[in-house]
Amino acid sequence: MQDTQDLEEILNAAAQLHQAGRLAEAEKLYREVLHEVPAAPRLIEKLAEICYEQDKLAEAIDFLRTACDLEPDNTLMLSTLSQLCYMDKQLPEAIKFLRMASSKDPDNPDFHFSLGAMLDENGYSKEADGHYRQAIRLKPNYSVAYSNLGNNCLKYLDFSAALDCFREALRIDNTNEKAHYGLANALMFLGQGLEADQSYRRQLAIAPHSEQTGFLLNLHNLPHLTDQEIFAEHTNWARMQTANIVPIGQKLLRPHNQAAPVRVGYVSADFCAHAVANFIIPVLQAHDRARVTCFCFSNVAHPDAATERMRQMLDHWHDISKLNDDQAAALIKEQQIDVLVDLSGHTSDNRLLVFARQPAPVQVTYLGYADTTGLAAMDYRITDDFADPPGVADQLHTEKLVRIAPCFLCYQPVEEAPATGNPPARQSGHVTFGSFNDLSKITADIIAIWSEILKRNPGSKLLLKTKGLGDKLGRELLYAAFAAHGIAPERIECKGLVKGTSNHLEWYNRVDIALDTFPYHGTTTTCETLWMGVPVVTLAGTRHAARVGVSILTCVGLEDCIAKTPEEYIAVASRLAGDIEALSELRRGLRPRMAASPLMDKVAFVAKLESAYEKMLQPTAQVDRL
Repeated sequence: MQDTQDLEEILNAAAQLHQAGRLAEAEKLYREVLHEVPAAPRLIEKLAEICYEQDKLAEAIDFLRTACDLEPDNTLMLSTLSQLCYMDKQLPEAIKFLRMASSKDPDNPDFHFSLGAMLDENGYSKEADGHYRQAIRLKPNYSVAYSNLGNNCLKYLDFSAALDCFREALRIDNTNEKAHYGLANALMFLGQGLEADQSYRRQLAIAPHSEQTGFLLNLHNLPHLTDQEIFAEHTNWARMQTANIVPIGQKLLRPHNQAAPVRVGYVSADFCAHAVANFIIPVLQAHDRARVTCFCFSNVAHPDAATERMRQMLDHWHDISKLNDDQAAALIKEQQIDVLVDLSGHTSDNRLLVFARQPAPVQVTYLGYADTTGLAAMDYRITDDFADPPGVADQLHTEKLVRIAPCFLCYQPVEEAPATGNPPARQSGHVTFGSFNDLSKITADIIAIWSEILKRNPGSKLLLKTKGLGDKLGRELLYAAFAAHGIAPERIECKGLVKGTSNHLEWYNRVDIALDTFPYHGTTTTCETLWMGVPVVTLAGTRHAARVGVSILTCVGLEDCIAKTPEEYIAVASRLAGDIEALSELRRGLRPRMAASPLMDKVAFVAKLESAYEKMLQPTAQVDRL
């Protein structure tokens, strides 16, 4: 056994090597001393540090666990151990160690903040809320704690409280880009799209490479923007986000072996109880496994019953929610995917930057987003002639458009949908117009036109149901907007979200005629409205988001509900309102008509989709219409 002086000299030599960046040599010397003095917390902590610096995360965690066992009251080491466990995707362990640190030092605001963030990520938002509030109590000028608390309020649909939190965060620190982004989201959910756009742009001025999902999505709500301006924003995003990304794969160079099934990988954060499920489930069910082998790359952080249902439909299932973009791309390439399909576009928790790495020879975007991705690495986008008329639409996409006739959608209603009833006007004595689209889509132009519809139909009412109207502020803003056009609050009924799909759909039995939003149409909302027997009036625009209603209504034979001008939109709604008998007949036959339409013919649709995938794998083939 070496004496104390010798050990001290070795430690000094190790420290000098460590400082000089000669990590492996330093680690060797530290281990020599540890062999002689195995219960030395400071030494073990040093070994954890040097292992971390050499990307040996598992060893660093093991060393720190040992050090914390020796000094269980050392809150700094517990906090560091928590951070390392978090980096190693061990979220429950990270929470456990941070709880220990916080219990021993309950007046440390940073422990409460970090614990709140971890709990939030693990799905415990209510508990996280308490820790954010405690962090703010201990540190009143804690800007990031306010912004995180604001995001929690958004989850509870408490938009008023969220606005207060984000505004306080910005009062403390106007450079808090997450607070600008959160404020913009809250404003968008409340139907204040122009104000939201201003907040998004402030956020991007501070942090140009930060989150842009809400910004790009909100652009489609703004009537004053041209299609070319929206396209430019998407390509700007792609240029900024992909400038330093090196592809790990390559474009298709040789034809696919036609004797082998096409290996198709679907990537989505929405393999759960989400609107996308109504359209992707029939596709997964109807794939011909002799032609296609299905892979799912799921980015669902908190799986639910719908996730499990879809998992059972797939040949191969991979959870990528805990993988970074490089790791996810490597996994996809390893699975030798032929055609990789993005189902998210620029929506929450998308993995578009995985596609930027080109892990598959053919890459396609479909379904989840009403526009281009802007990515040069995305080869195709699936649509139809009605949603994206040939000509101008092709010039507004970085992808080549593949049009499936007659409709790019394949809809499957939920099994718990209630029966349709008679038009409520028969019992109430007045016509009820309605819209269950997001409040973010209800612009000032729409309110002006809906007000005119109400004026032209005396005694009629308007039922609006969406999450933003569960908040008092959302209702007040809406009532004020209609009042400016002479429409009293008594003529408008507002309803927030209700629990249960069946309960939600039952509200359609209180609507006679549905009014689509514009320039951002409904998709799932329009399909479920029609399934409940309620005709939908839409106004055709120039871009996909403003034309998807045209595609759906044409597919089910309701072309006479498609207006080309605002005046025609008002006239169509008034015509329907003026003939209750015709409305009754339409309501009785709409569900059977829809069930027999191409919109719900999954076998025919998927056969065309599979043909598209196969043609995409032939480099010389021209894939544009099926």
